[in-house]
Formats: sequence, structure tokens, C-alpha cells
Amino acid sequence: MDDITEKMTPCELHISVGDITVVEATGVVSPVDPKNILVVHPIPPGYFRVLVDRVVKDYREVGLDFHGGDREKTLGQAEHSFIVWRKRYILIPGA
Repeated sequence: MDDITEKMTPCELHISVGDITVVEATGVVSPVDPKNILVVHPIPPGYFRVLVDRVVKDYREVGLDFHGGDREKTLGQAEHSFIVWRKRYILIPGA
């Protein structure tokens, strides 16, 4: 994630289910410029800022590790908003 150079890079947000991961949502990530970004809360180590586009219906009630910028508590509430997501569960299709 730290090597992303393209703005608005499409991504998938996954969750671990046993030995595999499952897509819960799609979104976009962009390189983070700490001098030129408005962040409601700091980005915890091991996480990355993501704009959530679409949440898979079955995963709308999944709780977020950290509330979103507008106090979203679930993935469904965070649709079309910025959240932080564990880097290891953000996958770039085709990468």
C-alpha cells in the first residue's frame, strides 16, 4: 500500500474468513501526502485511508475497527466515505 503512486487506485476491501479472504467492499486508495491532507483522525499503524465506493450487501453491518470521519460505525454506513482499513486486507486488482 505504501508504494501506491496513482491517485484514485481501485481496490477491494477484504476480511479474513478462515484460510481465505472475502471481498466486502470496493473503493479507491490514493497516495497520502501528509502535508496536503485533511484527516479527521490519525491513520493508525498498519492501516490505510480508503474511500469506500460499494459495499457487498451481506457485509453492510460489519463493524469498523475505527469509526469513520462522520462517526460511521459499520461498513454500510461508510459507503461513499473515507475510512481506515487494515493494509493487509486491501487488495489492488491485477497487482
